[in-house]
Amino acid sequence: MYDDKPHHLLDWLDDCANFFARQPCQYTTDEDKIRYLMARFSPYGRAHKWSFGLLRLPVDKQPAFITTWYYEDFIKELQKREGVSVLKAAARLKWQNICQITSVAVYYAEFYKLASELKYIDEEVQLKDKFVIGLKDPIRIEIIKSKTTAQLDALTLAELADLAIGLDINQQMARRELSQTFFPPYQQRQQVQTPVQDPYAMEIDATTTMPAPPSSPNAARGGFFRGNGRGRGRGRGQPRLTNPPPPPHNSSTTQQSSSQHVEFISQTEHN
Repeated sequence: MYDDKPHHLLDWLDDCANFFARQPCQYTTDEDKIRYLMARFSPYGRAHKWSFGLLRLPVDKQPAFITTWYYEDFIKELQKREGVSVLKAAARLKWQNICQITSVAVYYAEFYKLASELKYIDEEVQLKDKFVIGLKDPIRIEIIKSKTTAQLDALTLAELADLAIGLDINQQMARRELSQTFFPPYQQRQQVQTPVQDPYAMEIDATTTMPAPPSSPNAARGGFFRGNGRGRGRGRGQPRLTNPPPPPHNSSTTQQSSSQHVEFISQTEHN
């Protein structure tokens, strides 16, 4: 039953939605759901007077969600009249799924902010239980080990949060030391690359003069691979060579061959 407390309205509507889902055959239409909600309003409360006052109006003056019995519009109008805005509905959805993701300090700050916004801050026991449930498993186990049940019940929400934050810091430091033990920080070392010396390289100093390359017959004609595209091995503007050049003349070889020829002829005549 709704007790006319706006910060309980969303929880009560969720309970009603779960009840409708468990009995889909009984509450099949929106009119059945709306009449169920109206029957569960606190007698003589604000919501009860508002909802039954709409039914007493003439048909032409009734709002559309009453004449057509549209459940979603009825819920929105009820939240609007009770002061539950869309932002509070979003905050409540976040409150249902809140849990520790990073550090306990960040988790407690978000937890306390939502609890204050939804006006749950006075419910100390329920807040402590929800805060512990939202912690990560290692921290929750350490809290249970460190204190007895009576000691935990005596703590306030702020003291419980301080205990959890201290345990979280100790665990972070232990993980950091363990990681540095197995994985030391990488130290960048400047590696000086020494040039590799070729054992067959010739030592040349500033005073050494390199010999000139040997000249070739084609150098005078512009090089072996130079040409104007009409032939190979000739310079620019040189005519095409139909026959190869004759071999160089050697006078000593010619004189030797002629002397041998004269000697052969003289021996032939003598015989």
